[in-house]
Amino acid sequence: MIRPIEYTVSLEAPQTQTFHISMLVRNVASPTLDVAMPVWRQGKYAVINPAATVRGVRAATVSASPLTIRKTDKTTWRIDTERASEI
Repeated sequence: MIRPIEYTVSLEAPQTQTFHISMLVRNVASPTLDVAMPVWRQGKYAVINPAATVRGVRAATVSASPLTIRKTDKTTWRIDTERASEI
């Protein structure tokens, strides 16, 4: 079964408390794609800002061609898909 979204998480240096997340999105059919982080964490009962510590956000096609990505609000990024079906 092909999943429409796949995540890969790696923790190369645990002592830094920094990890790398890759997301593969399939079946993209629009000129732009918005990706967002939730601001509500279950059990926290408060609005949080998880994107405050996010660094190095990039987008590319599966053939590694870079795509334009811009932050539209504190937790959302918009990717110009350039008609790529997988990002």
